[in-house]
Amino acid sequence: IDLALDSVAERLPKTGQLALTLTGDSIPMAPLAELTDAVTDMQGAARADITVGGTWEKPALSGTAGVDLAQVRLAATGVLMNDVVGRVRMAVDTMVIDSLSARSGGRIAGSGTILLSPMDNPTLQLTMRAVDARVLDNEQGELFADGTVRATGPLDSLAVTGDVAIVRGVIFIPDPAKFDVIDTQDPAIFAVTDTATAEELGISAGSPAAQNLRMDVGVEVRRG
Repeated sequence: IDLALDSVAERLPKTGQLALTLTGDSIPMAPLAELTDAVTDMQGAARADITVGGTWEKPALSGTAGVDLAQVRLAATGVLMNDVVGRVRMAVDTMVIDSLSARSGGRIAGSGTILLSPMDNPTLQLTMRAVDARVLDNEQGELFADGTVRATGPLDSLAVTGDVAIVRGVIFIPDPAKFDVIDTQDPAIFAVTDTATAEELGISAGSPAAQNLRMDVGVEVRRG
């Protein structure tokens, strides 16, 4: 692995041999929340017994891992998930998610596979189902939903499909006096359609996964 501080074309040779063993029991998950803005209030532990071999392009994995969280909050929606339980196993170049469940008002459950070959562009085949689950809980409102959502394909051309029904909840209408006026001359706005300008200004252009994401999710709002 090239550990030079300067930018390099390839830190880990794709044909280089991998040899990694990860073993742990009752690994605290709370410190992980300090490394990302995606989640907060994480309480629980994980365990793993995983061996990684092969190469970066063709990994060979074996073992199992699990996570048991008393709670974790999703920063983007404000939703607090309770009783989060996940079980995965490794099968050569595939991570098999045997079960993933959580409680947020109602129940959320998921399963599927992630093909890790190549590891820099994995292929997902995931399904998530919700029954009367809280999907929004912040200053914008509180919503509960039923539905099934699937994520399929390589990460750089991911397709998200399914159907979601909002079964109950409330949306808070913001005070117009507090609206932020968008300046169309703002370089950050202009950079959305000009990635070259974004690079010059040091503005992140977003990940390839988000740029090429295809969504076809039907949304139904049930009233009364």
